[in-house]
Amino acid sequence: MPKRRRLRLAGVFCALVAAVAWVQIRAGAFTADLSGPDESAHFVTGLLIRDYVAAGITRSPLAFAKDYYLHYPKVAFGVWPPLFHVIEAGWTLVFPATVPSVLALVGLGAVLLGFIVYRIGETTTSAAMALVAALIFVALPTTQLVTTRVLADVQVALFEWCAVVAWARYLERDRSRDAVWFGVWGSAAMLTKGNAMALLAVPVLTALIGADRRIRSRTFWAGIAIMVAVAGPWQLYSWTIVRSTVVLVPKPFEYVSLYLGMIADEVGWPIAVVALVELVLTVRAGLIGERPEPAALTFCALTVAVVGFHAFVPLTPSSRYVLGVMPAVLILACRGAIRAAAAAARHVPGVRAGLTTAALAAAAVVTVGAAALDVPAKDTYGYGEVTGWLFAGSAPQRHVILSSSSGNGDGMFISQVATRERRPDSVVVRADKVLSRSTWDGAEYELLKKTPAEVADFLDSVPIDVVVVDQEAEREVPPHQRLLLQALAARPADWRLVHVHQRESRASWIRVYASTREPRSAERRTITIDMTHSLGGSLSSVVSVSQPR
Repeated sequence: MPKRRRLRLAGVFCALVAAVAWVQIRAGAFTADLSGPDESAHFVTGLLIRDYVAAGITRSPLAFAKDYYLHYPKVAFGVWPPLFHVIEAGWTLVFPATVPSVLALVGLGAVLLGFIVYRIGETTTSAAMALVAALIFVALPTTQLVTTRVLADVQVALFEWCAVVAWARYLERDRSRDAVWFGVWGSAAMLTKGNAMALLAVPVLTALIGADRRIRSRTFWAGIAIMVAVAGPWQLYSWTIVRSTVVLVPKPFEYVSLYLGMIADEVGWPIAVVALVELVLTVRAGLIGERPEPAALTFCALTVAVVGFHAFVPLTPSSRYVLGVMPAVLILACRGAIRAAAAAARHVPGVRAGLTTAALAAAAVVTVGAAALDVPAKDTYGYGEVTGWLFAGSAPQRHVILSSSSGNGDGMFISQVATRERRPDSVVVRADKVLSRSTWDGAEYELLKKTPAEVADFLDSVPIDVVVVDQEAEREVPPHQRLLLQALAARPADWRLVHVHQRESRASWIRVYASTREPRSAERRTITIDMTHSLGGSLSSVVSVSQPR
């Protein structure tokens, strides 16, 4: 590779690193709490695998996982495929096991994906247009969202695009190893997140659109066979876990329009229209036997496959699910812009194709570039301050903590606790698991403790040393939290308010209550939590608990 080209690629890579770092720092991602239930579940599940390996793999995985869940009940192993959590575990064995460290891993995935966009773009369009597409991609609102959060969407899109590149090479070179690599990368994508199953349709769509007779060969189906064999069983396993929580009925026609609208809103309608025209022209060329360029054909197939797949998925539509489509749309738009510029140069006197292309690229930058300057800040809920206070001091502090939140605070709190101590140490008990029960999505809610007295007796029986109560102004107080507050108020001699974190909204706060009972014997004791309603049994752990301050 010529030295000039190496320098150009290095410059592009550094520009993408700077852009992604700007987004993460601008959003305050490295100092904010993990938001929503998915972030904390991804983070804690990765820590589980990391700590199991770091402990020397001396226990059975199931026994270790059960004990770990008792300490940090935000493990979601099986709800998602394991590859993202395995990668997170490997990363945190080398680098610090902290949220900023994992966010750096996520950011690296976005950089690599942007770099793939550039490499593909420069071979199918031009270096200048490719750079525009890559920078626009990392500036998209959804890319900003997933690179400032501990989510698997960047990694699944990255693996999807590695698979797409391999399939385009297979169509171009007819090499069996490219079909195999499509299966390998596709399996990695499916083992990262289930929505990568859309890749299974890409080869078939390219064959149907391009009238490719290779569909009759065994090599053509090799990649699909690998994906089904390697990743298929895990998809079935995951479905057995989450199917009871799926309450939506897919609406294909409505969902298709929603996803197309999301994509257009992301990249801007001018870019979306140009990309759509290019997609239609590419598909038309294939259908009439003109053999479109393999890369463009594969991008079109990916777009149709991903949107079509999610039209039938019974989940609330989200732009995160179609992140892998965004690079295809941008590259197709670049191709369409070059096609339009060439047509204008041929039919309009005095118009030069290069200048027209530059003007279209500038318009695209203006259309999307404002998003890069207006990165939304990630919310901070105060759990860093609360856990910093709770675990202050040089001596190790072990607690048995009941966490109760009217929103998504449990996951934020558990994540903060896990990063502030030698794991597994303190025991965190979730009030929504022991005082009530419901499905994974909050449906079929039922109280397990009916009165404040029953709640108070439960606190004594565990025994709980610290209670952390989070209330958000915009959310209704759940019934089990209302009973908990009544139980604490009814026994002021047993519980005292020791710390309050007030958020900007005066009606939103986190309160920490500590038990005032005399410390029991210093020997280690067994903590048992009845999890029959969520895990089908009880979990126990032997801990030595520090008396709260």
